[in-house]
Parts: sequence; C-alpha cells; structure tokens
Amino acid sequence: MRDSRRLHGFTLVELLVVITIIGILIALLLPAVQAAREAARRAQCANNLKQIGLAWMNHESANGYYPTNGWGYAWTGDPNAGFSKSQPGGWVYNILPYMELQSLHDLGSDAKTAADVANAIHTRDKTPVVAMNCPSRRPAVAYTNAQYHSGSFSGAPVQSPAMSASSLVHVRGDYAACLGDVCDNFYIYGPSSCSLNVATSYWDGYKTYVGQCSGVAAPLVEMAVAQITDGTSNTYMVGERWCDPDRYTDGKYDGDDWAMFTGWQDDILRSTWYYEPNPSLSWTPMPDTPGGDYRHYFGSAHPSGCQFVFCDGSVQTISYTINPEIHRRLGNRHDGLPIDGNSY
Repeated sequence: MRDSRRLHGFTLVELLVVITIIGILIALLLPAVQAAREAARRAQCANNLKQIGLAWMNHESANGYYPTNGWGYAWTGDPNAGFSKSQPGGWVYNILPYMELQSLHDLGSDAKTAADVANAIHTRDKTPVVAMNCPSRRPAVAYTNAQYHSGSFSGAPVQSPAMSASSLVHVRGDYAACLGDVCDNFYIYGPSSCSLNVATSYWDGYKTYVGQCSGVAAPLVEMAVAQITDGTSNTYMVGERWCDPDRYTDGKYDGDDWAMFTGWQDDILRSTWYYEPNPSLSWTPMPDTPGGDYRHYFGSAHPSGCQFVFCDGSVQTISYTINPEIHRRLGNRHDGLPIDGNSY
C-alpha cells in the first residue's frame, strides 16, 4: 500500500519569520549581556581601587604617613631612596611593596653601573600592574609614549638616559591621587639634582602652591592620617582619572603620556577644584569623551559614574552630576565643612 501522507518542509515565509524572531531575541539580549559585562568590569575596577586603598593604608601604618608624590615628571622611582620625601618617584611607585610587588619596586637596587640602573628602570617601566588599569578602559600592557618620541617634550629628563629610553614604551595607570581643590599647574619638571637639599631648595619656589594642596597628595609632604581632619570617610584618596578614548593607547594625550612610576605630575594626580563664579566650569568627574581635554579632572569609562577609594578604604561611585561644591569638599581633607552622604 502506498503511503498517502504528505511530506512538509519550511516555506520561505516561515523561515523568514523564524529568522526575524531570532534577530529580535538577540537584539533584546545583547544590551543585557553588555550590561552584565560592564558590571563585571566595574566590579573589577572597584576591586583595583580597594587594593590601592589598602596599600595606601598599609604604607601609612608602616611609615607613619601616606605615600609621598615625588619630585616632578622628569623623575621616576629610585629603589634606594626609601619612602620619605627624598623619594623622587610618586605614589604609584611607593605603594608597590604594599601590593605584593616588592621585587618590581626593588629592580635596580643592586645595580653596579649607570647602564645597569637604566636597564632596570626600562624593565620596570614596561612591566604591567593589573590593579592599575580599569578593564573598561584598556588592558594592563605597555604602550608607546608618542609624546616623547615625537619630540614635543623639549627638556632633557634629569634621569636621562634611563628615563628617556624607558619612556618610548611603558605602562600607564588609570588612577590618580587627590591633591585637593587646588587650581594650578601641577605637572612640574622637578629639580635638577638628586640632592635632597637641592630638591628642597627647588620646591621653595612652590611653597605657596604646595600650601594650597588640600588633599591627601602634595609634593615633598609626608601626609599622616591625623592630617585628614575632615574624617577619612569624607575624603577622597584615589579615584579614576579622565582620559580621551581616542588616545587610550597612543600616548598623545598630555594627561596620559608618562610612565606611572614618575613623580608629581598630572598623569598620577587630579583635582576637585570648584569655580564659584560659574560652577558648571568646576572640575567635577567627567565620562571619557573623544576629543575632550579634561586633564585635571577625575573621570571614568563607566557610564554609571566615577569610582573613588576614600581614606577609610571604602570604594564608592560618584555621579557625574554630583554637586560641584560637594565634590570640592570631598577632595579637601581639612576645610571643616559638613558633607551630606546622600548628596553623592
């Protein structure tokens, strides 16, 4: 007997309907996947800041003061200079031992010749530190310093040839210490000699400016926790810093063009300056924006806000729409003004 059943396949219309449904489901699912990935990256960034905050606190516990901030952008960390204001390297370099990176901090400490010192600095400046990079922005790898390579920096670095050679490729961080609500030039070349006396004399010309540094970071200052008189839970320690997304990897942005182990400069420091005549011009956190120039600002690649670790070790997200005056107060360690915790 013949089988009288008719065999059916998909019609073209049915196939198109199925494809359309799958496309709609993917379109609905993709934002949720992207949001989940960003949430994971934001959590990792918060964990980075938590590690940094703990390192600062352990540094303060061991030495009696928070990490010092070096002598200027022409200087980098010296493994034989200790942790006091005689250390030419900035806060990133100074906390390495408190992040279980003692060996990286100590590279070159046993060097016998200038060439050995240079090679050690080259190696260190090309060594990534995962906790210093926000995963929403860029991976922790070494990048070219196009600014120096193009010759736009006219001065000869004090630690040349070590600094000049290492600056052609190096690691850059995504976090900055808070120097308070100061509005001034804080990318300074630095003294011309390794002598602490010369360095101190050099900074005499910046005494007024140094006195304006109302945050936890200041040049040639050993900042103790007792100096955070507004309370550690009300004072920024370190936060994400703004960067141009078009310049994440090429080193052509002035606030992101030096190795993160250098001294006092705008690659490792940011401000909460408040401009009273026009608050909209204040340096409140900014989302990373192509083509912008916010080299003095804190900022982030996260759409939800900019993350900070406070002086008590807590990590909080600060809205891009925070009141500029509240932001200023959070950056100032000793203004004596109250802060409403619900305002940020």
